[in-house]
Amino acid sequence: MLDLSGWQWACSGEGSQFPSENQPCGGPRRIWRFKTGCKRERSGDTFVVPYKCENDQIGKYPSARLFALVCVLLLTSPLASASSSTGNLNVAILWNNAALQGIRDAKLGAPIVARALAVIHTCMYDAWSGFDGRALGTQLQGALRRPISERTLVNKERAISYAAYRALVDILPVDEDSVYIPLMKELGYDARDNSTDIETPTGIGNVACAAVLEFRHHDRSNQLGDLAQGAYSDWTGYAPVNRPAAVPPRTTMSDPDHWQPLTYVNATGDLVTQRFMGAQWFAVTPFALTKGPAENDR
Repeated sequence: MLDLSGWQWACSGEGSQFPSENQPCGGPRRIWRFKTGCKRERSGDTFVVPYKCENDQIGKYPSARLFALVCVLLLTSPLASASSSTGNLNVAILWNNAALQGIRDAKLGAPIVARALAVIHTCMYDAWSGFDGRALGTQLQGALRRPISERTLVNKERAISYAAYRALVDILPVDEDSVYIPLMKELGYDARDNSTDIETPTGIGNVACAAVLEFRHHDRSNQLGDLAQGAYSDWTGYAPVNRPAAVPPRTTMSDPDHWQPLTYVNATGDLVTQRFMGAQWFAVTPFALTKGPAENDR
């Protein structure tokens, strides 16, 4: 875990006004505040952001981000088009390959995999955006932007790598020791460096990803198992409209517009009935849409 003891937080139900001292958040939206001065404060146990000794800057959570744009920017940015200092492949591709290995080994369902890839690449993009003249991070906007002299390939690689590593350890931890830490060592980085100094590439990568993860931990996917017991478990009380059918199906469906679970004998000889994976996904905060599907579409 990153040491965020020197950070400050602010929140607002409308995302535009700061609360008074000790006032709890009035809604699910939060705003990040960078305030003049370097006084160290902490309020409650909510995620906090560091004071920055510059002019006040305010950014807020967006309702959704274009994930396709994230991927395009990653692959068309100077980082992707130039040869990496670590070899022929740029670090975005190296970390994408690590993510794909983590997905293979974690054996997660399709909705969870799609979300994982989106989170990882959003962390990478937000870290990279700090070294671009125009790009805005999805969480901290332009607050992490560094001067032109620091927008080097080496700094971009480091920031992206720390962001990708933090995201993978959080979302696909199964390969931390076998894939992610070895890749960090290969790239010449210390995976134990938890710096939150946003004037360094390491700190930018760590902080950018921490902000994305904090938002996504509360996107109603139930990654942490805090809405219902078990990571990614359904918290909506979903029950199929149609009764289970054998394979091949011979049961008349109550409503052909809705999903029907199948009952079959699996490879080990056990009789199993399918479960709706990601029944709560209609409520998950989207990445590229303004809103998710309707609850009765399941």
